[in-house]
Amino acid sequence: MPEAHRAVQDLAAREPRIHLIERAVTGAEWLALLEGIDLIVCPHWPRSYQLLPSGVQADAIADAIPSVVPAGTALATLAAEFGGTSTTFMRNDVAAVAAAIDAALQDCACAGADLSGRPAGSR
Repeated sequence: MPEAHRAVQDLAAREPRIHLIERAVTGAEWLALLEGIDLIVCPHWPRSYQLLPSGVQADAIADAIPSVVPAGTALATLAAEFGGTSTTFMRNDVAAVAAAIDAALQDCACAGADLSGRPAGSR
């Protein structure tokens, strides 16, 4: 989905709250990143993740980080079972994923708020 990738790159270029990391990170880097993440977006292909979990999603659940995941997948099921902090999208296209991100952002009390649901200072 090259158009979706380009759309995310464009959004990250305009929005200072979005940090797009397009490389592998070390374990220590990942742990440091998790400390500052307010929302994880997993725009995975639903068919590929119907039965398979995602390590990124597992870390989001473990750290009570809200996420955006495809509906009808193991990702959505696990999020519902272990925290209910996910917003889902029905179609894997730019508009549907963007709408789910907007919905996740609307769930926070105000723009720029900590979306994680973790107590202040727990990072």
